[in-house]
Amino acid sequence: MIGAIIAKRKARGSLQHLNRGDVQAFLEDWADDAVFIYPGNLPISGTIKGKPAIDDWFRRFVNQYPGTCLS
Repeated sequence: MIGAIIAKRKARGSLQHLNRGDVQAFLEDWADDAVFIYPGNLPISGTIKGKPAIDDWFRRFVNQYPGTCLS
């Protein structure tokens, strides 16, 4: 139970960083070899590999959709 509470707080905090456009803080705990999958058949969909590529994807997302609430 305590683990779930900690994970929920961490997830909320991460999304708050992203909502503020602070991609660096959002990705702080991600592994360098992380893989991010955005599902669907949209232009932004796909599998993004590696923290630098994920960082770039989220920066473009935040710039393209400012004010989007993700929490």
